[in-house]
Amino acid sequence: MEWTCSECEQRVPDTLFDTDERMCHECLDQSNCDHDNKVYQPSEPENKVPEDYNCEDCGKSFEIPDEEVDYER
Repeated sequence: MEWTCSECEQRVPDTLFDTDERMCHECLDQSNCDHDNKVYQPSEPENKVPEDYNCEDCGKSFEIPDEEVDYER
């Protein structure tokens, strides 16, 4: 059986879905994370690596802030 996640709206099998929260496990993990370990990845065109800003703990990507941020914590 497949379910539709209420957060990302993707269809996932019941083994990857929490029926109580109506979310896939990935979205559930992200919603329970404090996102204390955000990491900035600068673009590396020579290695085909895009610029990114995400949480190391749960993998959620965030919008890259416009202002200068201290990425070294």
